[in-house]
Amino acid sequence: MRDHRHAHMDGDLELLAEVIRLLQNLAIVSVDVSQCFSLSMPDTVMDALTYVAPSLEIIDWAAPRLLPPSRSLQNLVTASQLHIFHCPHHFPGRTDPMDFILSSCTTLAASDHIFHHMSLTQFPALRELIYRDRLRERSPASRFLEMHGKNLTSVHLLWSAFAGLRDQINLLAAYSPNLRRVTITFEFWEFLDTNMFELVPIEHFGLSCRQSQSPTNVYKVVLATLARLKDIKSTLRIIRFTNYLNVNELLKNHRRALLPALELLSGKNFRLEDHEGQLLSDRMAPSTRAL
Repeated sequence: MRDHRHAHMDGDLELLAEVIRLLQNLAIVSVDVSQCFSLSMPDTVMDALTYVAPSLEIIDWAAPRLLPPSRSLQNLVTASQLHIFHCPHHFPGRTDPMDFILSSCTTLAASDHIFHHMSLTQFPALRELIYRDRLRERSPASRFLEMHGKNLTSVHLLWSAFAGLRDQINLLAAYSPNLRRVTITFEFWEFLDTNMFELVPIEHFGLSCRQSQSPTNVYKVVLATLARLKDIKSTLRIIRFTNYLNVNELLKNHRRALLPALELLSGKNFRLEDHEGQLLSDRMAPSTRAL
């Protein structure tokens, strides 16, 4: 479900409900609508989704509009066999936790204020957690990690400030002993710090940054920091730049900074990768390596 002109949105949603009921093998539902008058998804659509729920494997509710009523969403997810669940931004009118079991859900994505609603939800198969923290004094994620952190092998943090990030990673160290992959999306490259990983035995570190057109000296610091991280974390095997925009900046604008860093970020059992998992050294043109 995507944005379009909303003059006939109500009629379109009613038609959508009829169409959904015909899709008995529907596996993926993605709701990404920002320009819609309606705050809540109509009951007719929720009922239709629940009707085809047994075939659903992925729900991605990224939209700030057309939010599902909490009871309808609970009926939907409990009737399905979800593997990936991207929670809505919030549950309209809901204040109490939802008590149900998502037995096959391996990946959960949520904002931190959603964790209060999920405190009673059981995730026996959960292995990957993706969340954005709002920097509250005590993150709602801490209680969630106490309950479900032991099974996590991968966590992706979307972080907008430096404050609290190290504390959050220390929480992961305390509650997620099987954690092997950490990915962080930074607001600014300056938030990257090797000390924050002191207690986490990670094997794979992914990083990206929303900051664009960073100068060469910033990337020099980033690469030097990654080289130090490689030296101090004996468990680390892969560092991956997960944002193709960051990779393109490095390769097109900062090759002279990247070239010496490749020497430091190399090794028999170590890889520095681009967003597709290809070695960054293989992306360097022969003429650049000769500089």
